[in-house]
Amino acid sequence: MKIQIHLGLLTATILVLIFISCSSNNTVEGGGPCDKVEISRIDSDKSHNFGEKCLSCHNDESLVGPGCFVIGGSIYDQDNGEDNGEALTNAFIHFFSESEGKGDLLYTSEVDLNGNLYSTENFELAGTYPAVEFIETGIMTYSIREHEAEDGDCNSCHKENKKMYGIK
Repeated sequence: MKIQIHLGLLTATILVLIFISCSSNNTVEGGGPCDKVEISRIDSDKSHNFGEKCLSCHNDESLVGPGCFVIGGSIYDQDNGEDNGEALTNAFIHFFSESEGKGDLLYTSEVDLNGNLYSTENFELAGTYPAVEFIETGIMTYSIREHEAEDGDCNSCHKENKKMYGIK
């Protein structure tokens, strides 16, 4: 009789643990799907899907990826001005109030070990001028155009012949 009770409790406990572990990992206790903080870090390799549209999964509607990204994208490396198709790592992407790195620095995102950048932190992207900085050399690649996009799904526009590049 005791064995049956213990087996019943063990089975119930396992079922509860399975239910908890299979539920969405998008939420923070007491919060909704967008309450999870996710920010790319130079020393992290937890990102995935280089070159894909980050915000198609990391948003408040899909509930597939953890956190609701405000910005997400990939940075490509260039060798002598040619696209080598590889990820640029060990870099920052800065958002300035004026072109060519002038004006106020409004936001900085780290590019992770997979060449991706992402953040759930709120900042106003429209009207900024992005610049990619390779940390080891300090070389910065500037945007001379004002960023027009309202959302931060970088890879939805920056693809094929409009990729975001950094130069070592």
